[in-house]
Amino acid sequence: MKTVVLRQSCIYGPHQMGIEDQGWVAWFMIASLFGKPVQIYGNGKQVRDLLFVDDLVEAYMQCTLKMETVSGQAFNLGGGPTNTLSLLEFLELLKTEME
Repeated sequence: MKTVVLRQSCIYGPHQMGIEDQGWVAWFMIASLFGKPVQIYGNGKQVRDLLFVDDLVEAYMQCTLKMETVSGQAFNLGGGPTNTLSLLEFLELLKTEME
């Protein structure tokens, strides 16, 4: 059987439900919009690699098109160094965008 594994980072995008333990980006945004507090566990300096859902779908599509090449492999799939933020940085970004 030809298979490939994509280990995904923190995915965000449209239609995300934004419940606290899943979809934290949407959860933070929804809480900010409604003025609700956000609970951060730890010091907030935890860095997350953000991956937009459309980019994830494109990666899946490319894997299916190139299955002969990627079969049997596993890939760490993330947004890359320019798309990493700590939780505190993300909250500050939200605050700035909401003003």
